[in-house]
Amino acid sequence: MSLICLMIYSQDNYILDSKNSTITIKGTSTFHDWEASSNAAVIDLLADIKDSEVKRLSSVNLLLKVVTLKSDSRRLDRKIYKALKANDYPYITFVLTKVVHLSNQKIEVEGNLTINGVTRKITVNQEVTFNNNGEEMIIVLGSKKINMKDFGVKPPKFLFGAFKTGRFVTVDFHIYFRRINTN
Repeated sequence: MSLICLMIYSQDNYILDSKNSTITIKGTSTFHDWEASSNAAVIDLLADIKDSEVKRLSSVNLLLKVVTLKSDSRRLDRKIYKALKANDYPYITFVLTKVVHLSNQKIEVEGNLTINGVTRKITVNQEVTFNNNGEEMIIVLGSKKINMKDFGVKPPKFLFGAFKTGRFVTVDFHIYFRRINTN
């Protein structure tokens, strides 16, 4: 759905493989666990990659339209959109502010995460791997537990409060970038 370039100073260009990339939000409730996913994120990433290693990470910007999050239930989707006030705050964003740790295939970054119009600084750990002869494909994997109340999100209730969602969600991301042959 979206084409985003990963610019490499000393290597080739990469694009986001949105077909295989997903961001999944997993939550709990007194009724059953739930999850909603999207493969429609827009990600701008600027990095220096050499010899299958991230040498420098300069910029990361993520934009995720709330209504692209889909579960196995339209009713649950509507509850998610309402809880995230999708009409007023249609996007979830993340902007890199600092690289905390960068070594081999582990990256820890700080950034500003905005959900529901509220911005908080978070730290995210990621694992970066390279497939298909080194740098043909870059895979970024990570997970972050978030307290929805930190972002002003009221955990949804169902059936007049008989069932409640937990206040914590886990955001899992599996992001794939493919190298563009520039020859």
